Amino acid sequence: MSAREIYDKRRAAEQTYFSGQFRKQDAAGRPLLPFSEAKKYVEKRLNDRVRAALGSAWEDWLVDYVNSREHTRLLALGSGACGMEIALAERFARPYEFECTDINPDILEIGRREASAKRLDLRFSTLDLNFASLERGGYDLILSVNSLHHVVNLERLYLEVARALAPDGRLVVFDACLRDGGRLWPETLPLMRHLWAMLPQCYKINHASRAEPFLEEEFADRDLSVYSFECVRSAAVRPLLHAFFEPEIERDLAAFAWRLTEVTFGDNFDPERQPDRAILDFALELDFDLLDRGQIRAERFLGVYRSKPLDPDWVRYIEGRHYFDSADEQGYELLLQLAPGLLKTPQEEEARLAAEGGRGDVVDAVPADKVLLVCCAPAQIVAEFGDTLTSVLHGAKVTALAVQAQVPGLRWFRPPDEILVWGGRLRDVLPTALRLRRRRLGKTVMLIHGKGFRLARVLGALSGARELSTLRLGCAPAPTTPTRLLRGVLRSHGALA
Repeated sequence: MSAREIYDKRRAAEQTYFSGQFRKQDAAGRPLLPFSEAKKYVEKRLNDRVRAALGSAWEDWLVDYVNSREHTRLLALGSGACGMEIALAERFARPYEFECTDINPDILEIGRREASAKRLDLRFSTLDLNFASLERGGYDLILSVNSLHHVVNLERLYLEVARALAPDGRLVVFDACLRDGGRLWPETLPLMRHLWAMLPQCYKINHASRAEPFLEEEFADRDLSVYSFECVRSAAVRPLLHAFFEPEIERDLAAFAWRLTEVTFGDNFDPERQPDRAILDFALELDFDLLDRGQIRAERFLGVYRSKPLDPDWVRYIEGRHYFDSADEQGYELLLQLAPGLLKTPQEEEARLAAEGGRGDVVDAVPADKVLLVCCAPAQIVAEFGDTLTSVLHGAKVTALAVQAQVPGLRWFRPPDEILVWGGRLRDVLPTALRLRRRRLGKTVMLIHGKGFRLARVLGALSGARELSTLRLGCAPAPTTPTRLLRGVLRSHGALA
């Protein structure tokens, strides 16, 4: 099967699934989506965190933004049946132009009919976000609600969005930032399993993964990307946002508790029953506390972003690699490289779960061609080198980044899998090395500044990886820039295409 055939098959599966979700409608023709009362309860709790970030409900924030301007052009990415867009447009008091897009024309037609019946001025267009081409500088507000985690070609989409925003425009994102495939982050999976072990069996009935409901004794960390585009590159959604945009407002919303009330298990809980509500409240409070203290990573977030200047070398790289039309077979090959989950089958995923007793590994084995990048330098130097890291690492086979000094915003960098910080003494290296050793790394690239060579060598040796190259920060000879030098080192060892 060719790369394009694999892509088309996944796209068809995605469209079929969501068309089925929207098939049931109420008397007014609106979709009856499978939202349990428990899910609504959890969403209400998450909206309280949104209010803390924005000062109001996010829908109210959007309406106030539009109503404070003379005229606003809006674009919604992945609108579905446009329920949110229609509800917003009904509250706009100032002139606006609103374009709704989705990959599924059947679902988009539901929104078209409702908007027409309500005499709302909305436009509709079918758009595959992996091949998006947007009008330059044409939009004051671009909305993306739970759509980015379905996108493979995030680099192209983000560059298009950055160019499509007006100079004072905003991108508003409400989305998932889970591990690829929708799986739990390594530090959160054991926590979820401990919580699962305490639950009575009545809360462990799986209503979605098979034709008939069944008891899921042990929580299965499923890879959802083997079935469609669900969470196909969800781990890259947020780091790449920071690479292309400047956050104006950003809020971690939840890590793991929301999973109890999704379509798989949501019908097991009734928030009107005191024991059910107590379990949900306990899980949510634990989730929020650990998340706010930085002990676990978020899986859902809200952000408001502005465009920022981009490295011209990086822009040319994206334009040369990520821009292709829907007839280019090599382009589809790139998508498969970006999202290897597209090459897996449901049968393989079920076999993996069965072999592991439904568990899934807490820490995955990493192929030997993956690279550990060690950055041994003071915080100021690392921060100054940040643009180079951001522009290069998003396309590299770098699975872990280890840096000697804490740098604000370090989580922005790609990759998101593992970012470790150690101090300036030898004993500080040991805990970091032990964690890296579990990753089964094969190669190391050293970024050295000043007297950091010894510490970097020790970390590389203890981690079990072998050193490939050394790049001294701030020592790149003219006319070679640090960006080109780092990219060349990674490319020469097969870590960058």
